[in-house]
Amino acid sequence: MQFCVYRNKGKNKAYPYLLEVQSPLADDYLGAKLVIPLAKSDFFSSKIPERMFPLVVINGQQYRLITADIVAAPNELFGDKVADLRHQSDLIKGAIDFMFYGF
Repeated sequence: MQFCVYRNKGKNKAYPYLLEVQSPLADDYLGAKLVIPLAKSDFFSSKIPERMFPLVVINGQQYRLITADIVAAPNELFGDKVADLRHQSDLIKGAIDFMFYGF
């Protein structure tokens, strides 16, 4: 579901969570979901564009959206749902807009 966070069952331990960002209208057509991986908040130095790599809280810990690594992840990489970030949809859409359009 769009803006939900899932455990990453893949081998990349730098990205423990995957944030689904695609529209639910595309769910029936792909064997994958468009996601932004999440990394621990200290993944980058402090000299990054916060708007492109915003912080979110998952289970009481801060994680950073690694928006530049947006990818179509195969469905088998999705573990349990751990959070719903619909209440932060404007923040997430802003990060995507900043990456693609610079605003």
